[in-house]
Amino acid sequence: MNSESLPNRSVKLFLRADHDFGRESPQQRIVEQLSALEANGELDDYEVVVWGRELRLDGPLTETDYYRRVVDHVEEFEAWAAGTDVSVEYLFRRRRVESAFVDETYDLLSLPVALLAIYRDGDVAQVYPCKRTDGPRPITEFAKHFESILTLSPT
Repeated sequence: MNSESLPNRSVKLFLRADHDFGRESPQQRIVEQLSALEANGELDDYEVVVWGRELRLDGPLTETDYYRRVVDHVEEFEAWAAGTDVSVEYLFRRRRVESAFVDETYDLLSLPVALLAIYRDGDVAQVYPCKRTDGPRPITEFAKHFESILTLSPT
């Protein structure tokens, strides 16, 4: 099989900008693993995307590129999971906030501290972390399943 017939293999790593103290080392290890996979030619490219803790779904950012990109990614991951035996809904909690102080009610979308999406030819092939019928798959397991995901084998 020549390299022209191989699928494009890419990863997006989403990291929360305001993560809790002590999460830097695991996140750095994932970035190092991605860099090594790219250097070895096992991965065509990767991107690190930084997002916030929560996104107000009906707030002042709804017309911004940032808002649209985040919502598009969340919808992409949820649509992918709906077509598989995987659950990611627990990663994206939605909640209604009622503030008596400003007399306002709004909806928030909570974003995970870290999420890794593997793409094959531009389509989501796997998301970590996730819950599968055979149990949870933490983000740290992505390297164990990486090759089988990219060769179209189920993981």
